[in-house]
Amino acid sequence: MNRLKKIWSLSAIVGMLISSFPLSIFAETIESAEVVINQALITDTTDQEITETNRVKHKAAVKLKLDWSLAKATLIEENTIVTVNLPANLNFPDQSGSLADGMGNYQVTNQQLLFQFAKNYEETEDGRAPEFTSAKFYEGLLELTAETTAEDLDTETVGFGDNLVSTIYYDKKVDPAADPLE
Repeated sequence: MNRLKKIWSLSAIVGMLISSFPLSIFAETIESAEVVINQALITDTTDQEITETNRVKHKAAVKLKLDWSLAKATLIEENTIVTVNLPANLNFPDQSGSLADGMGNYQVTNQQLLFQFAKNYEETEDGRAPEFTSAKFYEGLLELTAETTAEDLDTETVGFGDNLVSTIYYDKKVDPAADPLE
């Protein structure tokens, strides 16, 4: 009888140890998410691209069309927040909206673009692990508004990280003393 108790106790301990393995196997499968800007287009308020022939005034309102994506495929938990620093030489007012296809929301505040993502995967039937084949790769296009901050420049480069740069061309200032029409 004493020997039977020991066998049952030992089998219970072994059973508890085995049941803890699936949890520890999948505990580290979710990596931190990172967003990259793949392309940036700066336009005037009428959606015309700013070029050498289509310039904007200093301190003018502009639109930014940002093509973004996750830096790599990863599992994302519900309400994961990822921050992207916006260029310092543009002034971004607070703005927010929804991302396409139920991916989550975005918010611009304090020169930062905050993505709040929805969960991008389903779980296995037993609910204990991610179903990796169901994971969605998040990417999209955002349109933000901003204001230029330069006062005395003809051109200005705006950096979006990873060597992605756009150029803003400004109207040339006319010196009133040198203006023959005045």
